[in-house]
Formats: sequence, C-alpha cells, structure tokens
Amino acid sequence: MAARCRRSAVVVSIALVVLVGALLVSHRPAAAVLVAIRKDGDTVLPRAQDAKRPTAAVLPPILSQQPLTPPQQQPQQPQPQAEEEDRNPATNTHRAEAYINFNAATRRVQRPWHEFKRVWLHVGSHADPLISVDPDTVTIAVEPDAFVAASIPPHPQLHVLIAAVGNVSAVAPFPVYNKGLSSSLGTATPRMVDVFTNEGGGRAVPDASFLVPVLPLADLLRYVEHTVRLPVQLMLTDMQGMDFSAVTSAAAAVPALFSAIQNLITEASCGRLSPSYTGLHNHVDYDWIPFMRAHGGYYIKPHRAVGSSGHPQLMCTYIGESDLYWQAVTAPVGLADLRRVSRNGTVEPIVFGDGPLLNMATTIFPDAGPRP
Repeated sequence: MAARCRRSAVVVSIALVVLVGALLVSHRPAAAVLVAIRKDGDTVLPRAQDAKRPTAAVLPPILSQQPLTPPQQQPQQPQPQAEEEDRNPATNTHRAEAYINFNAATRRVQRPWHEFKRVWLHVGSHADPLISVDPDTVTIAVEPDAFVAASIPPHPQLHVLIAAVGNVSAVAPFPVYNKGLSSSLGTATPRMVDVFTNEGGGRAVPDASFLVPVLPLADLLRYVEHTVRLPVQLMLTDMQGMDFSAVTSAAAAVPALFSAIQNLITEASCGRLSPSYTGLHNHVDYDWIPFMRAHGGYYIKPHRAVGSSGHPQLMCTYIGESDLYWQAVTAPVGLADLRRVSRNGTVEPIVFGDGPLLNMATTIFPDAGPRP
C-alpha cells in the first residue's frame, strides 16, 4: 500500500512538472503538450489523431522560419559636409559663380579660363558685345534681357551672363523701352520717353517689364579675381543711368579690384539736359569727374582735342549722353591700342576721336554750374 502511495506521489509530481512546463511554453498551442492522467496513476500520451499538430501555416511568421541571424552592420559612409557659407565680402563669389554656371549650359566658352591671358567685361552689351582681336582675350558680356542675349552669336572668346548689374544683390523689375532698344533698372524720365517716341517709334510706356536677378558689380569683380584669375584689361558699362551707382559701390566694396581695372568706358549724362532716368545720379560734371579726381590714378581721354579755352571738350549727344574714356596711369596697353571685332567681322578701334590723354589729377575742368 505504501509503495502504491509513493508511486502515485511520483506520478502527481511528474504531472505537475509537465503542467508547469506547458505554462512556460504557453505560446505554443496546448494540443502539442497535453498529457492525460488516469485515476490509477498511469500516464497516457495523446494519440496522434487527437493531438492536432499545428502546421507552419498557423504559426506566427517568425516561428515558421529558422532563427534569424543578427543583421549585418553596414559600414558607415562619411556624409558630405555642407560647405560653410563664405561670409567674407572680399572672397564671396557665390552669386556671380551661380549666374555664370547657370548660363554655361547653353553658351559655354570653348576654351577654359586658364588658356586666356586677360578679360574684358562688357556690362550692358545688348546684342553687340565687345570681342577683342587678340585671341588671348576673353569677354564676359552681361545682358539682362534674355531675348537679346539669345540673339548674340556664340564665339570662342565670349561668355554671356544673363543678369542685370547694380549696386546691390536683388531681384527687380526691368522695363524695356523703345521697341527693345533701351532698358534699365531705372524709370525713364518724360524727356527720354519723348526721345523714344520721336526717335524710334516707341511709346510713352514701357514695351515690357520682367523680373531679373541683379548682381552687384563688386561680386562680378570678385568672381573674375578668384575664379577666372585674369586681369581686367577693359570694362565697359552701358547701364542706362546705373553706371555711376554700380561703379562707385564696387570701388568702395573692393577698392583693390577696382583700381586694377586698366581701362574703363562708362556712359554718363552730360550738358544741361535733365537726367535720362528718374532719381539716378550719373552726370559727367557732377558725379564722374569729382569721383575720378578723388580716386586718382586715371587719365581721361576726350573725344576731341582741348579747345582754345584750355578745357577738355567731352562729347555730348543731343539726347544728353556721353561715353567717358578712362585709362589707368599704370595700364600696360592703353585705349588707343585696343581693337575689337564687330558683329559683321570688321576690325574697329575701341575709342573714337583725337582727344589726348589728360591726367585727372592735374586737368582743370570748367565750372558746370548748378546740377540740372
């Protein structure tokens, strides 16, 4: 009797162990671990047809596969660091470089910069940019009107930059007058509107106006200095009233780069006529001559020889505009020796007239009277 009790206790103990084990693996279906216990203490294993073995289809996906190995760690690739913005005004060429690269896709200089020896800048080139007869000279022509820029024939010594140039970086409306012959960041005065209407069949309102990016002239000079890396042999500005503002702002921002320009041609108002564009100071007598005299280091070349009064005679057209020729005292090649290839293929001088070079530091100019 005692032996049977001991055997029953052992069976009960085994049954308890089995049940505890079943609880520990309770994530498996219970049919897989059932054990029957009879009253007499004997254990009966379930028959195969009673224990409905689960198939892989009813197991959770992770249990129907072989144990997964830890994922392989991919080597960390060094992430490119964003270029820190250059805030140094002496070296920031980002804006000019962006415009140059944007236009390079359609009008690329066929030779790289380093194959040239000098550069010409033609700001406000319209459809006829200056191109030197010297094959070692490259021209960057700046024209804000994209339709006009598209009409400029490609040339291996020419790169066209589609942007306006001023004294600040901006986006601005750009009105076009006189059937596209004149355009400016400024607003034409009534006098100029009359000129457009009578001379070119223009209208009293702009023919069109569109938004343009405005590039400070100082940024263009920085780009030439740090990327093109060529001396500026000539810079011509034809900016319809914005010339003086752009040039003086560049001279203040990058004085060394401005002083390195060997030859400079600027358009200006002259005579007693009212300004061509509203609110813009760009007059020969009241703006340019005082500035260039204070700046020093330049000759001025009048269109005509000095008259009997001893004063230089600057050309002034009937619409009150004049081209001013400035030559640096240290220029290795002067204005008189520069030649261009015109659009029709002829060779022309850069400047016209027989006026001599006059030193701005010593030349006496007549009193111009009050500003018109």
